Amino acid sequence: MKSVNLFGELQDEKYIKEFNGYFQNWKNKNNYKKSDDNRKCKDCKYCAKNMYHNKSYYKCELMGISHSEASDIRANHVCNKYACLSEIEKIKPKDIKVVRNG
Repeated sequence: MKSVNLFGELQDEKYIKEFNGYFQNWKNKNNYKKSDDNRKCKDCKYCAKNMYHNKSYYKCELMGISHSEASDIRANHVCNKYACLSEIEKIKPKDIKVVRNG
């Protein structure tokens, strides 16, 4: 199938690349979607809640914190990188020995 490019020339559609932006590509790559179970972004250890003008904005530390609304995440969604705080506390070793030199 052919389409007209910016210069009025016909070109194959296989050369047309869809560009979504960094944050949208990250969400697509990590299967970011509405949660089907009790796993939610707001319970994830990477979730950061920012307050601005009495409103809450959720950001993901793995995706990167910016002041753009493109980097906002929904509290009831989840991605493949989800890590629950209670699950991580179970994994931590109870006795950590500190060795100091000198």
